[in-house]
Amino acid sequence: MEIFHGHTHWEPLVSLNMTVTTEELLQQAQESGVDRIVIFSFPSMALADESIYDRPLEIGRSNGIFIPYYYIPEDLRLIPKEKNFYGEKWHWT
Repeated sequence: MEIFHGHTHWEPLVSLNMTVTTEELLQQAQESGVDRIVIFSFPSMALADESIYDRPLEIGRSNGIFIPYYYIPEDLRLIPKEKNFYGEKWHWT
């Protein structure tokens, strides 16, 4: 049976001057027995720079552990189908 971590913010969060790194997530997954990790950018970063959406996709393709999700912004923009995200994260507005 595979164990999934279903909610993981990843990469920079400028407002708190922190970064959740790929290496950190992989280490934590190994230590806790997690096989796959759903990742998405911090919402404030996704809203500030749409190019950040490409990073979870890149890392998701580079290994079989990360499952990239799309953060749906407050304007309820649809997931770009051509990008091949596995799902979405949405907070009601």
